[in-house]
Amino acid sequence: MILRILLLLLITFGSANAAKIKGIIRDQNKDPLSFASVVVKGQTLGTMANERGEFLLDVPANKTYELVFQFLGYKTVIKQVEVGTDDVFIEIQLQEQSILLGEIKVGKSKEDPAYAIMRKAIAKSKINDKQVDHYDADVYIKNTLLVNKVPGILKKKLEENHIKVGIPYVSESLTNIKFTQPNKRVTKVLAKRSSMDEMDLSGAYYLVNFYDLPDDMNLISPLSPKAFAYYKFEYLGYFEDRGRVINKIKIIPRRYGPGVCKGTIFIIEDLWSIHSIDAETVNEGFTIKMKQLYSPQQEVWVPVSQNIDFSGKVFGFDFHAKLQVHPKYKSLRINQKYVAEVKVLDKFEVPKNRAKKEINLQQEELTLKDLRKLSKQIEKTEKKESPVVTIDSTSTDSLANKRSEEYWNTIRSIPLTIEETKSYKTGDSIRIVVKREDSLKTEPKTKTTRNKHLDRLFIGSSFKLKDQWKLQYTSPLLPFFGVNYDMVQGIFTEAKVNFTKTQNKNLNYAWNNQVRYAFGLKKLMGGTEFITKYKKNTFEIGASSLTRSFDREQTMPIWANSLVNLFKINLIQMYLKEEAHVGYTYKNENRFTYSTQLEYSKRSFLDNLNKLPLAIGGRTPTPNIPRNEELDTTYFPTHNAWVWSNSITFKPGAKYKLVNGKKRYAGSEWPSFILSYNKGMGEVDYDFTSLGIDHDMASGPDERFRFYLEGGSFLNHKQVYLMDMRHVNTIKISGQEGYFRFFRMLNTRLPIQLSPENYYKYSTQGSYIKLHAVNEFRRLLLSQIPIVRYSSLKEDLFINYLKTPALKNYVELGYGIDGIFRLLRIEVLTAIEQGHKPRWGWQIGVTF
Repeated sequence: MILRILLLLLITFGSANAAKIKGIIRDQNKDPLSFASVVVKGQTLGTMANERGEFLLDVPANKTYELVFQFLGYKTVIKQVEVGTDDVFIEIQLQEQSILLGEIKVGKSKEDPAYAIMRKAIAKSKINDKQVDHYDADVYIKNTLLVNKVPGILKKKLEENHIKVGIPYVSESLTNIKFTQPNKRVTKVLAKRSSMDEMDLSGAYYLVNFYDLPDDMNLISPLSPKAFAYYKFEYLGYFEDRGRVINKIKIIPRRYGPGVCKGTIFIIEDLWSIHSIDAETVNEGFTIKMKQLYSPQQEVWVPVSQNIDFSGKVFGFDFHAKLQVHPKYKSLRINQKYVAEVKVLDKFEVPKNRAKKEINLQQEELTLKDLRKLSKQIEKTEKKESPVVTIDSTSTDSLANKRSEEYWNTIRSIPLTIEETKSYKTGDSIRIVVKREDSLKTEPKTKTTRNKHLDRLFIGSSFKLKDQWKLQYTSPLLPFFGVNYDMVQGIFTEAKVNFTKTQNKNLNYAWNNQVRYAFGLKKLMGGTEFITKYKKNTFEIGASSLTRSFDREQTMPIWANSLVNLFKINLIQMYLKEEAHVGYTYKNENRFTYSTQLEYSKRSFLDNLNKLPLAIGGRTPTPNIPRNEELDTTYFPTHNAWVWSNSITFKPGAKYKLVNGKKRYAGSEWPSFILSYNKGMGEVDYDFTSLGIDHDMASGPDERFRFYLEGGSFLNHKQVYLMDMRHVNTIKISGQEGYFRFFRMLNTRLPIQLSPENYYKYSTQGSYIKLHAVNEFRRLLLSQIPIVRYSSLKEDLFINYLKTPALKNYVELGYGIDGIFRLLRIEVLTAIEQGHKPRWGWQIGVTF
């Protein structure tokens, strides 16, 4: 009884000391202002309005508050509200901001005042970014997805999965974020819910930092040091907000498209920091709109609301997504070193006789050059401290998925709209239906079970076994996966059975097995390999008897080779290899890798079958004897070979992300250096060494430059067969490492290269040098047209160079259009060979 009384008193006390301020925010025409910001002046309390302009703010009762109402393009309103024990409802009307136009021109050039303002804001952006040394915030995130149109062929399938056109799907979360400069973030999801289980976006917290946009965003910020190369600016006037002059600047991209934005940025006079921003960009055919609003907290202006709209059409889908982020700062720790207000002198304002002195932020005035030096000092200090670019720790509260409706009504910063409320009710109804369907599926059905086993047998499947072992089975019955064809083996069927086990985070095992039967050769073949990974070390031992490509780096999928063999064209050509090997690899993240392998093999020549039952067309079949300019014949007798292979890959300057204590590679400004050495022994005798340089870098916003340079030589080639030579033109498929590294027209004019001579003709046993380079452009020829530039199409220029003993100087120059239907690319190119006339050609391929 006493306990009940105490609980009742606690509930009554809590109710008496909490109240809600509700309301609606409209403009002068009484239209709702969607996502307006509401902040309690002098405190970290705040909220956002929903799409209908409705807001809800929980506050302690029996107090008086000054509420600050903000919306881009409207005058800020500060209203005093008295709160008792009952909820309070207020209506707020915001007036459009009157922009005052200044008549002052800066300097003799009479340039637009926007340039002086932006020079100061850019110079001070790194310092403004460092003002908050640490914050602890509860962040409310709401994601909404609305599907407007789906392709007819998929409409029924999507409806079966309860996805309907015109119904918004909502995901909400409350996440606690603790951030510490320069790069540490601890995230804990306190609550999450979704109207559709498949749409759990609780981890999708992203507060865009325009002071320092991350590289993977592929967007040049208007506050970037490179901004003037990509943007023009126009001064639109100023207004006052809470005692500060706010400059309105129009962002005008020099060439609008992926990688740049357009819109408006508001800069606070004297502080040269962001007041708000309204920007828009395009990427891969999608339109992205971003709005951010800042408000003063303690001594600095911090973001208090963010809205991102994401819309587009792809493959017949038309959708619109919204991401709303509202942080409530529980605590802010300000770095006083970066807060002091100093006078920033533009380049036209610096006296000629200004004395040089040591630069620090405690000075009364600083030049743009001074600020750039300070920013570089900050960057240099951070780089010296650690190669780790971010440290992220993410966890989820055990009760996150179990929060009650009352809990959500208490913590929700942005009220749900009527449509969003209906979405949750629809989602609950669907879950009941799905649960009922699942319960019916669990009833024993002999026919269903039998069909399931047949599916596994025909398609393949994976199974969990005892002691953390897993089994992956690939069926020998599935065309182009288990059943394939070529002119050497005829029809052949292959099954793969792989076992894996993860003992712990440092130790795991793999046992891979394959069995193949070639009907044309009437031969059973296969292989087995056991791999152990312990920390940074990998050990492997295995044996096999299989047909192999002459190029050991050949990566053409077996199904693709089967398709062209149907037309009597053998691209890769092969021999029989019976081998056993042992190997070891040491890998220190992406910084350093050493790999060595010793292999013994018996190698036998194979010819095409006399009868080709599946051959299509009347052309002469490609012989399985490749042509090579350095060998009289590529035919070889059966022989034994010992090959010792070694390679070292080194990438200096590697950067990492720490995610929950695990390192993840985050790129490097340096290229990779690859050194290799192979020794042939037994009935072969050679020494081969090479050095390669591989690099992939951003050459501009949404632009990339890739190159691969390699030189090598056979120091000794007393006995070398075709499979031992350096093959300079390996076939690569899009998505694979080094996919751009191939020559298009070494000896063919064909639009689509199906000439087998192309791949082994210039394989060498001497010295060689090769180069492959490609640059993807955001704007080149066709991309000058805006509608092309806004789409997923990209243009590129590429160059390939080769020099071998049989080919003195060979160059390919080409132009490509990539991303056609998001799948294809077309190339036009010319081949220039020393002593020959230039050749022209074109080809269709898979997108880069």
